[in-house]
Amino acid sequence: AAAGAGADSAAALSTPNEDVGAGGGTAFAGDDGGVDVSGVCGTLASLPATSFDLNLWKQLVESRKEGGSGASITKWFWDHYDREGWSLWRGVFRNPGSLGLVSKSADMMRAFFRALHSIQAYAFASGVVFTKAGDATGLEMRIMLLMRGKDLVFDLVDAEAATCAEAYEWVRLSPDNEAQRQEVSDFWLQKDFAGGELNFVEGAYFD
Repeated sequence: AAAGAGADSAAALSTPNEDVGAGGGTAFAGDDGGVDVSGVCGTLASLPATSFDLNLWKQLVESRKEGGSGASITKWFWDHYDREGWSLWRGVFRNPGSLGLVSKSADMMRAFFRALHSIQAYAFASGVVFTKAGDATGLEMRIMLLMRGKDLVFDLVDAEAATCAEAYEWVRLSPDNEAQRQEVSDFWLQKDFAGGELNFVEGAYFD
């Protein structure tokens, strides 16, 4: 459970229901089992302190899945985002032509999230399978990642995580770029992607 929730976060937790997105479902992936705090987690734990409360953010995302307000949680995110202590990354699946069934594509994405379970305390992600407007058959897959620190650490997690990550092209996003900022918000809510150019099919969160 998150601690230290302020009035704005409390309001976000109690706001009315809003749909996640048409045409698919959203799931949460993660593993609360024992985590080795050495290695990559030790590296991340040694970073300077951050004011951003990741546990509270995950609680707010969960509250939206259960009926909370999307506008409230994205406002909370940008009000509290610590750009010195965190970074935002977009991962685009490199070979969309190889994607087959929606369910198998989503399972591939969730398998990547499971491979990252050891850094759960230092990361959050939203992954989505799309179709392009006007093309109901061709799939695309993208991930929005909130990462502690300024660098990606997939290679420090393990070989499986590194291999999964290599299937995506990663670009660091800027919270000062309005279009990229909106893109991040769209991924957190899993709706309204690219002004309607991409159609949500199925999504998952790494929390």
